[in-house]
Amino acid sequence: MPFLEKAVRELTPAVIGIQGEIHPHELEEVTADVMEYVKSGTRIFQIAYRVMIFLAIFLPLFSRGKIFFWMREEARDKYLNDLFRSRFVLMRAIGTVIGVPIKMVYYNREEESKQLGFDRRAWKEEARLRAVTRDKSTQGCPRIYQ
Repeated sequence: MPFLEKAVRELTPAVIGIQGEIHPHELEEVTADVMEYVKSGTRIFQIAYRVMIFLAIFLPLFSRGKIFFWMREEARDKYLNDLFRSRFVLMRAIGTVIGVPIKMVYYNREEESKQLGFDRRAWKEEARLRAVTRDKSTQGCPRIYQ
């Protein structure tokens, strides 16, 4: 398993805050989707993401004496929380840059969206009932616009 993929796999539960609660199959799916998301980005984004992942994995070596892979779950959570609360912009940027793609992919999944109260299918069905046209007449418009 390439370093970036392994790092994303290890960071995902800690970034989302679901240590030990994610099924290995789900973790594989999220990791694969994050990797696809990163690969579809610009070259600069790919490089920046790799650098931030590298920093996120190896910075704890200087502050805690271990790299991220060797830390316990509680220590991982504390480390990431410290990154987000750091007074240094670069440290906060590390947490943000690595976290955004992971969270976007994770919470974009159907089952997670529903748990948050965002049912895409219901919204699409409701949207189909409201036809949008450029016609100036009031036919097909909801009553509130008539």
